[in-house]
Amino acid sequence: MKLNKRYIRSIKENRSFYIASSVLTIVTLLMFYLFNIAGTGILDFSEDFFLTTSWRMQTFLLISLFLMRILHGWKRNMTYSWKHSIMSIL
Repeated sequence: MKLNKRYIRSIKENRSFYIASSVLTIVTLLMFYLFNIAGTGILDFSEDFFLTTSWRMQTFLLISLFLMRILHGWKRNMTYSWKHSIMSIL
């Protein structure tokens, strides 16, 4: 009986730890599933894109999209970052 009381007291004392670890576990699982869903969508789109267009059209579209992003960034705030423009395309 004493052992059961000790467990209950321990749970009451460490309640914030159990709540925090439960919330972090739920958030981690949610992020995993969201990234999994997004990756599947990107993969499906890219397979259709590469199967239906020729490599010349793919190259033209990707380069023109990249250049449009660069010019839009320069017009907006006159600053340019390679990392920002590449990540905005991807």
